[in-house]
Amino acid sequence: MDDSLRNSINEIETKVIGHKRYLFDQVRKKWLIDTPEERVRMQCVQYLISQVNVPKTWILIEHQIKLHNTTKRVDILVKNKNQTNFLMVECKSPSVKITSKKIIAQIIRYVNDGIECDYYMITNGEESYFFTYSSKNGNHEFLSHLPLYQ
Repeated sequence: MDDSLRNSINEIETKVIGHKRYLFDQVRKKWLIDTPEERVRMQCVQYLISQVNVPKTWILIEHQIKLHNTTKRVDILVKNKNQTNFLMVECKSPSVKITSKKIIAQIIRYVNDGIECDYYMITNGEESYFFTYSSKNGNHEFLSHLPLYQ
């Protein structure tokens, strides 16, 4: 992985009130308490906007999806202009080690539940994996980076 995702943390607006640090969510336009996973989520959003050229208006954060009488929460979902899913991102705290077995298992659960996307990403802010997955044949392909948003 290149350092562009890791370095994008430097572009996030922060403030301290009392003893609490806050991060500005530029998509939802609100201040959020700085937690490890929230920091990774905001870092990833900044990366998608500045490096992958995703317009803010196509990014959904902590988006709820109803599937089979249950509600799932997706950390980040990026829509295409035709309203199909371009990218789903699962964000983990930096303390969570990412292994390819865990990545595929979690994504397969989402795909089997009906959340299909052109691309998938999982990140803990230090490590990131990008891939495609086909529910038709069960094949996945790891990518070195995400393509630019079109």
